[in-house]
This record gives sequence, structure tokens and C-alpha cells, in this order.
Amino acid sequence: MMATDPVCGMTVDPAKAAGSADYRGKKYFFCSKHCVSRFRADPEKYAAGSNPEPARAAEYTCPMHPEIVQIGPGSCPKCGMALVPMEGGVEDDSELRDLTRRLWVSAVLSAPLLFVAMAPMLGFAAQFKYSRHVELLLATPVVWWGGWPFFRKFWLSLKNRSPNMYTLIGLGVGLAYVYSVVAVAAPGLFPPELRMHGGEVGTYFEAAAIIVTLVSVGEVMQLRAMGQTSHAIRQLLALAPAMSLRIENGVEKEIPLSEVRVGDRLRVRPGEKIPVDGSVVEGSSNVDES
Repeated sequence: MMATDPVCGMTVDPAKAAGSADYRGKKYFFCSKHCVSRFRADPEKYAAGSNPEPARAAEYTCPMHPEIVQIGPGSCPKCGMALVPMEGGVEDDSELRDLTRRLWVSAVLSAPLLFVAMAPMLGFAAQFKYSRHVELLLATPVVWWGGWPFFRKFWLSLKNRSPNMYTLIGLGVGLAYVYSVVAVAAPGLFPPELRMHGGEVGTYFEAAAIIVTLVSVGEVMQLRAMGQTSHAIRQLLALAPAMSLRIENGVEKEIPLSEVRVGDRLRVRPGEKIPVDGSVVEGSSNVDES
């Protein structure tokens, strides 16, 4: 189990720690001898600071519309994209898991639906008597359950008067499904001009289901890519040290990285990480820039 250096905040492997110290019945591990000496000089300060602060509610924003900010995950009311956590937020993959589940169910139901609808065109036996009812049964869960997230975003686009791709998806899938249901339930309502050569009214159940399935594939791929990008950025930010050593009137003072200001003079000891960008004004050393 990894430990946290109470002085600099770095993650430390207890087996490879540069040192350790006991204080009030608790054992602390350190990344360097410098941190050990700092802790022993004022253990009360660092032991108190090692307790994590209460977690605050994470704020999420839209990558395309940064003015959209809300507490917790959700969808952008303007473009429908999944919101991403801002600084300090924790990545939430609940939408990815939900869409992945809907995708698999939609794909399993869409495959036989497509075969039943396209069988005559592929040279197989003509459609059987209740083939349209089978298509209705297969398409209904795909459209209304698998496609529910898209219909919700479709409604938000209308409510906020902000048309986007979900507006087109909702209209296309919804109209194709409703038209097909009416064609099965009440074919007599359609004039001869809308009928096929055999006198039947065409249905579009397979089109509605396939659109939902393909859009779900795109959504899952997008969410996975965004999650991997966010993870890489968080790993990069984690490389920055939590504390820095500022020189004030010739005296070194350890301060949080957030308190560093332009014009401050900082000391970087051998083996320490460089906290911020700057210019070397005194001393020399080797830096690993990999």
C-alpha cells in the first residue's frame, strides 16, 4: 500500500522510502531526507496538514461551450455532449457504462431485425405473414430504450432552442418509428401513392434501429477517448509538486504551489521537482526533461 509524504504530498512506496518518522502513534514515510528533516523540525504542522480536506462538489463543463458549468456530470444543454470534470473533479464513467450496455442490447436486437427486413432483397424467402410485427417487437426496445439518451438530448435541444445533431437524430428516428407503427397498425390510412408494388405500406423499423445502434457506437468511442485524454492530463498534473521553497529576505519558506507569484525567487534542491516555469538566477544542476 502506498503512503503520502506529509511534507511535499508525493506518493511514496514505504519499502523504498528515504526515511520514516513516528508521531502520535502514526508512522509517516518520506520521499527524501530533506522532507524527513522538515517534518522532525515541526511535526505538528505537517501531521495536521496530512489530513485530507473534505471533498467538494465537483464542477463539470462542456468542452465545446466552456460557459456551461454545473455541479456533477451531465449533458451540455447546447450541443448535447457529455460534460467533463473541471480542475479538482473526478472522472465519472457512469454515462459510458450506461451507453455501452445500451449499445450491446441494441446491436443484439438490430442484427436479426436487419436480416428480417432485408431478407427478400438478399435473395432469401419472401417475408412471412407476421414479419412486420416481428420487426415492431425487435425495434421497439432499441428505439425507446437504446435511443432514450438521444431523445432526451433531442428534447433539450428543442427546449433550449439550440438545434444540434441530436435534433436530427431524434426527428429521423422518431418519425421513422412512428410512421412504421402506423403502417402496421392502420395501413388503410395510407393512399395508394405511398404503397409498394404489392399494395403494402413500407416500414422503416430497421432504419430507426440501425441509426440508434450506429450513433451509440460513436457515443461510446467519444466517451472512451475523452476519458483517456482526461486521465492523461490528470497524470501530467500529478507530476507537479504540492509545495515550493520561496526565498524571502534570505530566508527559505515552504509554501503551497498555489501561493507562488510572478517575481518570486524559489530554491530547487537536488533531486526535487521544478515547481513552475522560470529562469535560473543562481546555481547549477542537472535536470531530467524526459
